[in-house]
Amino acid sequence: MPLVNGQLFDDKVLCPAHAAGFSVVTGEPESAPGLDGIPTFGIVERDGKWFVQVPEGPLPKKVAMPLTKRDPEDKRHFVIVGGGPAGLNCAETLRQSGFTGQISVYGKEGVIPYDRTMLSKVLPTGNPDKLSLRPEDYLKDADIDYKLGGKGAVFSINTEKRKIITHAGDHVEYDKLLIATGCEPFFPPVENLGKNVREVPKNVHFLRTAKDMLTI
Repeated sequence: MPLVNGQLFDDKVLCPAHAAGFSVVTGEPESAPGLDGIPTFGIVERDGKWFVQVPEGPLPKKVAMPLTKRDPEDKRHFVIVGGGPAGLNCAETLRQSGFTGQISVYGKEGVIPYDRTMLSKVLPTGNPDKLSLRPEDYLKDADIDYKLGGKGAVFSINTEKRKIITHAGDHVEYDKLLIATGCEPFFPPVENLGKNVREVPKNVHFLRTAKDMLTI
């Protein structure tokens, strides 16, 4: 969305659509749901007038933030339970902030993070494969290890031993842990709907995941 229609608070501009915040000084994203930064241009004064130094050619719409590379000597392990946008944002922020340890993200859904808000907007004709927030190559280059589907479903968390256990039987130790599992759809008290999501009739559908969208 054009940021000219957004709100300016001190040195931060907020997107008019979803309130993603960006620094007007550095262009860095400062609040969700912003992922990449925005381009910035120098300003000069000449004879009492101010000029923006705009380069020739097409202007970039976004600027990727620099990411710290993984250091094999750094044995710290940051585990994120929840493979959605919140987990992705945490993993990226760690790399942008200079964290060089191992980052592992566990998500039971089986797909890399996508824009869940778009599921209802493109329901009739949309393809959830095109809604990914980051391509797999980006995650690989950032050394963010995603465990998805059967390997990504977490069974339990032992905070005393700092360990998670997956449904696949893997025991994974961590130094820091973030739980970003999101929520489940609200179950309305409708007659003949059943007592929980597992008892819902076949002709009734919730819309929470990409799989739900394809089913509908």
